[in-house]
Amino acid sequence: MSTEENADRQRPFVEPPDSPTRNERIQSPHDRLINQTLQQIDAARALLADHLPGEIAQHLRFQTLAPVDASFIDANLPRRFADRLFKVDVSPEVVKCFGMKVDFVYIFVLIEHKSVDDPDTLVQMLGYLVRIWENALANQQPLVPILPWVLYNGVGPWRASRSLAELVPVPDSWKRYMPAMELAIFDIGRMADDSMPGEPILRIALALLKYGRSLELVSVLRVLFELLAREMQPPEVTDVLDTIRTYVMSVNPVIGE
Repeated sequence: MSTEENADRQRPFVEPPDSPTRNERIQSPHDRLINQTLQQIDAARALLADHLPGEIAQHLRFQTLAPVDASFIDANLPRRFADRLFKVDVSPEVVKCFGMKVDFVYIFVLIEHKSVDDPDTLVQMLGYLVRIWENALANQQPLVPILPWVLYNGVGPWRASRSLAELVPVPDSWKRYMPAMELAIFDIGRMADDSMPGEPILRIALALLKYGRSLELVSVLRVLFELLAREMQPPEVTDVLDTIRTYVMSVNPVIGE
């Protein structure tokens, strides 16, 4: 195989457009907020680097993080535009040690904003991963490792199954014949305020997601406004204030415009 052909096999999908396609309808203010945040690559990089499980993050080169077009995922599967696919390089040591066919992985970020955890999320995520691999096979591309990551913004903690082994229990002697996958879940509602990354737009988004339904939102907004005044320039502040206003008016009926 020539060098050019090999490059074609490993070339990632093109970056997604900034606006949703007809089949990628934004369904909620939570989707809009996290989508606007993840479109800023510095914010996406900070979120993933700080909150992915450490055993994953330590092997990734986050300076290479880039968005990937996921529009090929089966239209029959329910999906939100805020669900994002990223490509990131893996450390050379891992590539060499495990004989990986590519030097990068995909991270599929599934945004789960229901008030309670959804027991179907695990199967939904597996469906997305299979569609990505099917697309690679159809285009004669190598199968790339995909790391599933769920951003959960429910009122209560996540209690649904995190792994297929929990969802479909079988005798130990059968497990080698069963598919295995475990979800890494970032529970925004249970995160500590002092663990929010330093990127201003990301801190604002996480604070709004955590306190949006809470009576504490009034005092939180004061802190966010101080952050805006201190760390952002006037043109940026106007856009962020409009995002905050739209989100708050959509999710918190107690606070007036």
